[in-house]
Amino acid sequence: VLQALWAEDKTDLKLSAYRMPAAPARISVFAYNFSSRKVVGTLRLTAPPGWKLDAPESLSLAPMEQREFLLTSEAPPSATAPVQLRVSGDFSAAGQPVLSVRVAVESVK
Repeated sequence: VLQALWAEDKTDLKLSAYRMPAAPARISVFAYNFSSRKVVGTLRLTAPPGWKLDAPESLSLAPMEQREFLLTSEAPPSATAPVQLRVSGDFSAAGQPVLSVRVAVESVK
């Protein structure tokens, strides 16, 4: 299971999105292994053209482990509309979790 954690004051309910600065932002993501076996897998990041994403390429979790990792996101200067950022995991027989986060770049004031 993959879960993003975002500050409540950065949630925009009208847009159904998390607000992030135009500068690089770090998003806390938690990975959970609810099985009785160790799992090892890879992560794939997907974003619209011009967006930059960075996170660990692989992840190993012990049985019943929860682990935090950071997803770094940077919007292109032209970003105005909310977009979907996606983290897909491939843990073979243990599963293929997907995290989709809708973000909107905060306007500069």
